[in-house]
Amino acid sequence: MSISARKIVLIAALVIMMTALLWAGSGDRAARLQAEPAPAPATIASAVNAPALQPEPVEPQAAMAAVPLSQVRLVRQSLKRSGLGARVFATVTVRNRHQYAIKDVEILCAFRGRDGYVTTRRRVLPEVIEARSRETFANVLVGHINVVTTRGRCKLVGASRA
Repeated sequence: MSISARKIVLIAALVIMMTALLWAGSGDRAARLQAEPAPAPATIASAVNAPALQPEPVEPQAAMAAVPLSQVRLVRQSLKRSGLGARVFATVTVRNRHQYAIKDVEILCAFRGRDGYVTTRRRVLPEVIEARSRETFANVLVGHINVVTTRGRCKLVGASRA
């Protein structure tokens, strides 16, 4: 197939998927969506920097295992799409400046489309990062996102002591 034929096939597949999504909704859902006001446009920064929901009470031992994130940084990040643009893979480099090893680093990634719709996904990286070192996690599946998203960004939200 030539490049233009591939583009036509991809566009046709996208049109078919969008049509199926539109026809999948019920009449009640459509009426409810018309009655609800449109949400205010959000930004990636507001979604990533928004305060997290109040966590459930944790056991004292688990609370002691939490690591202050002042010495843990997300040094480098890159996002790439796959699966007709619906899946996102992240390659992130985490730097640990603590005097002790850390594990279970949790990242929060936010994606925004031109229409203002924001999708957030959380992932835990279950590897141990040694003291005073950095670790690169390549091609971590962040999740499925809206196809029309145009921008994305990740940040660290938690880690525990190894």
